[in-house]
Amino acid sequence: MCNQKIMIMCIGFVIGFFNCGYSRSSDFSDEAELCYSDTAGNTDVVVFSAKNSMEYAFTQNIEGIWKAAGRYGKSGEEKNAERYSTELRINYLFAGKVYSSVITKWMTDEFAGIDWQYYIGPAFGYRFIEGPAHFLSAEAGVNYTVLDYTDHSTERTIEGRAFAEYEYVIMPKTRFKSSLEFFYNFEESKAFNLNSEISLVNSLDEYFAIKTSLEIEYENKPVDSTLKKTDSILSLAIVFAY
Repeated sequence: MCNQKIMIMCIGFVIGFFNCGYSRSSDFSDEAELCYSDTAGNTDVVVFSAKNSMEYAFTQNIEGIWKAAGRYGKSGEEKNAERYSTELRINYLFAGKVYSSVITKWMTDEFAGIDWQYYIGPAFGYRFIEGPAHFLSAEAGVNYTVLDYTDHSTERTIEGRAFAEYEYVIMPKTRFKSSLEFFYNFEESKAFNLNSEISLVNSLDEYFAIKTSLEIEYENKPVDSTLKKTDSILSLAIVFAY
């Protein structure tokens, strides 16, 4: 498990910065973030985190997106924040604004009671607005999910997923972005999760930007009743986009 965590944590750094020595391609893009976070909720510490998102257009209609993220923190000599995740999705773009996706994600967060979580499933989406200043899209799907909790219990379930994202280009170098993701357990109606993010990105030049964001993660029925339902993460990040 230790080797897996190290691998997940390093994926974003390797991909994000290794490619900067190569010529640009309109089919490929990459965005890496390094940030300082002030976290409240199940973890109340100062942590460092990193994210990376890589996109590649295989054809005019098929694109792949690979994301990796890691968060680690200590209070003195005591570790009290550690979370890693990686997500892969393939999108098929139909004529017009409709698209379909296959999404798979792996995640571990021991301080939220999750040893590891894995899901895979299809989704269908629609791009309501596609610029030039406003962008709005939404998608819905069904996942097969497996959770292995830190109390050694395991859960396998079918859950629904809904996602919406809005982006507003305020000025050529400033953009606002907001997203909301909802997971619903069909077998346990009280076991639903909400993830949201609000961010403001200010570009410094062609490659670098400053990103201020607020992430909120809500779990209505945590596996351990002593855990808080809501985690909030306020971040100031340096972004490198290729």
